[in-house]
Amino acid sequence: MIKFTVRITLFFILSGVFSNLFSQTNFLPGLVITHEADTIKGLIDYRNWAINPARVEFRTVSGAPVVKYTPLDISEFWVAGEVYAGAIVEAEISPVNPNRITDDPAFHIVTDTIFLQALVRGEKSLYHRRNNDGIENFYIKQDGEFTLLRYKKYFTFSPDYADRRIKRLMGENKPFIGQLTLYLEDCPSIKPAIERTSYEKKRLERLFRSYYDCIDSDMEFFMAMDQDKLSFGVYLGPSSTSINFEGDKFFNYVIQPSFSNSFNFAAGLSLNLAFPRNFGNLSLQNELQYSRFGFEAQYREDIITNVIYNIHSMELVYSSIKMNNLLRYRILHRPVDVYLNAGISNGFYIEETNYRRIDQYVDGLESFSEKKVLDDPKRHELGIVGGLGIAKNRFSFEGRYENSSGIADMSFLSSRTQRLFLFLGYHF
Repeated sequence: MIKFTVRITLFFILSGVFSNLFSQTNFLPGLVITHEADTIKGLIDYRNWAINPARVEFRTVSGAPVVKYTPLDISEFWVAGEVYAGAIVEAEISPVNPNRITDDPAFHIVTDTIFLQALVRGEKSLYHRRNNDGIENFYIKQDGEFTLLRYKKYFTFSPDYADRRIKRLMGENKPFIGQLTLYLEDCPSIKPAIERTSYEKKRLERLFRSYYDCIDSDMEFFMAMDQDKLSFGVYLGPSSTSINFEGDKFFNYVIQPSFSNSFNFAAGLSLNLAFPRNFGNLSLQNELQYSRFGFEAQYREDIITNVIYNIHSMELVYSSIKMNNLLRYRILHRPVDVYLNAGISNGFYIEETNYRRIDQYVDGLESFSEKKVLDDPKRHELGIVGGLGIAKNRFSFEGRYENSSGIADMSFLSSRTQRLFLFLGYHF
């Protein structure tokens, strides 16, 4: 278990090292607008930001010195069809993770200096901010100033007389409904839609589109909604599996022998869901995988040395169907993608050979009996998976390591199964 923990720790340390080592620039045509309303064209290091940037790198032409702008230095910048406005704004920072939400309905406001992302610009505008904790704030612009649309989730409690207990409910503090009602008051018919709108990017964007349809006016700018990207794939390749048993000396017949590695193959289907922003570098990889392994071993059990002894001849063969759920992070792209996988595996055994022949020798006389190697093997195994791969165009190649709970889980006997895979994949 210690060796396994060390491997996982090293895995994540190397993840951080690689992430920093392969950090790349991505200068694309863009422009900055100064506080004096001057427009400067050039190249901007575009990162498809999931977290609003606190600075941006700019150069006038390729190879020119890089200038770093903060929200205090410039009014706006435009790049890759996106618009960001420099601002000093209020931000609501209460936790949004359900495990951290409290029963306090009061707002917790701080001041932040940030580039706000424009979602809608025109007679009425909508801006967005997301911080490192995943907290999102939305803003409207009034008289040249950005105003925070206020919203907060909190827990409230209500007696449940039927069950004679207190129920915990999710409450919402939603002044943003009233703020939007006043802000969009020149379209009274939209009021019911405002009251139904949740504090989410897609819902608010949809509301503003309805508003502009209502007033029969065009938006100056509208940020296209980010979409999750799905891709399907197949993969196959060789596998190497090792197994070891630990437990009471009663099971020495499987604890003492050295089972040689099993070389076989594995194949599967994959469904990859790439999350929006950050160029889709973070994705969820779900796989349905078939794998197989088999072991043979012998063990001599001396009862009276060279007089009474048993020879245990064993064969273990298992086939399984696995569901792998992995987080994939792309740490390098161009000209090839380099990615890391980490997650869990749930395997279910669908085929089994579990055979033990015991040859018994007593003063030169021989007899034999047949039994199972394991009387009650598990039908399910849980594993932790990590891998490093490369991809180019539609093809990928990955090395993967898996450590799982194995086939034995008895009172006095346990096992661990470790696997190495080399996968060649094709993505549609």
